[in-house]
Amino acid sequence: LEQGGGDTDSKRLSDIVQALIAYFSLDPNRALDVILDCFEARMSDAGPETRLIGVLTMFDRTSLVQVLGFKLKYYHTSRSKTPASLLRMCARLMRCGLVKKEELYVHVGGSDEEEGKSMDQHMKATLSAVKEFRIFNLSKLEEGADKQEAPFCARPHASTGDDNQRLALLAAVLEDGNWEVS
Repeated sequence: LEQGGGDTDSKRLSDIVQALIAYFSLDPNRALDVILDCFEARMSDAGPETRLIGVLTMFDRTSLVQVLGFKLKYYHTSRSKTPASLLRMCARLMRCGLVKKEELYVHVGGSDEEEGKSMDQHMKATLSAVKEFRIFNLSKLEEGADKQEAPFCARPHASTGDDNQRLALLAAVLEDGNWEVS
């Protein structure tokens, strides 16, 4: 699966994967997970990507959504940043019609309430920083301080370090050029 090149079409590759699953009594969901990992690693190559999309069509849609959801939930619950390649893969699968946004959105980390609270906290911190920025300390100016550091650094809410999977998935969908889904 991971090998580049070759003249194996998606039908032949699907047959090989089915034979391996049957011969070694592999768990189909684990095989799907490995295929998704290969797809994620090979997204920049056009040939292997189309062959792997053909292989993914042989799996049940609900299984595909559940495995993707498990991957997304893992990164959300472990508080580690969701890899951009995983989100790009989800966007590509949505564009190919293998996954619907409604099916995947259920598994995307965070709730609307959490995002709202996070945004409110960010706005309060930004407003307080702006208010502090307006206050000048005249005694420091009289002492001859050459450099005065600005206490305010403008950062958008998405760059605060929080793993906002909803915004990151939207960005991946837009980057993939899927305007209908976004």
